[in-house]
Amino acid sequence: METRATDGGFMWGVATSGYQHEGGYNGDGQPLNNWHWWEQSRHAEPSGMSVNFWGRYEEDFDLVASLGLTAFRFGIEWARVQPATKPGRSDPPPFDDSAMAGYAAMAVAARQRGLEPTVTLHHFTHPAWLGSDPWLDADAPKLFAEFAVRSVGAANAALERAGLPALRWIITVNEPNMLVLNSYSARNFPASGQRGPRAISTACNRLLEAHVRAARAIRDLYARHPAWGRPMLSTNSYTSDIYWNDKFVVDLLAAPLHAPRDKVWDWIRGRAVAFDDSVWRSELPRHHGIRYWVGALVKWAYSAAARKACCFDQFDALLDLLYERPEEPALDFIGMDY
Repeated sequence: METRATDGGFMWGVATSGYQHEGGYNGDGQPLNNWHWWEQSRHAEPSGMSVNFWGRYEEDFDLVASLGLTAFRFGIEWARVQPATKPGRSDPPPFDDSAMAGYAAMAVAARQRGLEPTVTLHHFTHPAWLGSDPWLDADAPKLFAEFAVRSVGAANAALERAGLPALRWIITVNEPNMLVLNSYSARNFPASGQRGPRAISTACNRLLEAHVRAARAIRDLYARHPAWGRPMLSTNSYTSDIYWNDKFVVDLLAAPLHAPRDKVWDWIRGRAVAFDDSVWRSELPRHHGIRYWVGALVKWAYSAAARKACCFDQFDALLDLLYERPEEPALDFIGMDY
């Protein structure tokens, strides 16, 4: 993970994600997430203890610090902080204060070693009590925002007690573009909802709405605690040279700063054309043989399909939310994965 700070500082670090690294999910008496069903059916390998980051994070922090790195990105897993007691859709269960204290201890331990804790609040997984397809439902963004502000608040309270700076770098939703494509197109992630463009667009709308609601709640929390400073909030996309798979997300979130509400989609279409033009004019090295032209044809077809998958009417809820505060940037920095 590489991060450039806004003050000109440079951070070089590493990253983990909760379900992949912490261990202790989906077993008897353990927090259940949406991969529980796939683990039970052996459609996915049980995660078991994984590398036990939950129990050994201090060793990992020591190792990272010994390498001279200065940042560590880790997740606060919703499924652990607000755990399901049984699989299947249900009402929201209570928050687990001990789990929030565990993540707060991680933030303290990172700072004590000179590592900047960069926190991710959603890394592809969600609690099992939300069911298999929460991002097709209207209530998920508000539920996520409540989890986000509680978790960040608990971490900052612990940092403050330890005399350490509050969290600054926060990624709300990791790679929403990859989550929706893997759930409602390729089916590489567990989901039972209908496949296709409308499901992809609906889920993308809800995930971006979750980002905006969480970011606003966290900013409001920091405003009530001036000593915490200013949080830097963003989501991050998996980088693609297909506009509708990647840059579309950033432009959509930035639209209120550049276009009136009734001209959003005209502006977005113009951005798509300008993006493709910029890629072409970049004069990247090209080998103009048969493989190049086959690849160009495939890219053209895929780009057209990706554009069709963006059902504009499914983003009305997000746009309505964004235009409530048109002067407020939805992203404080640009997050990219590649």
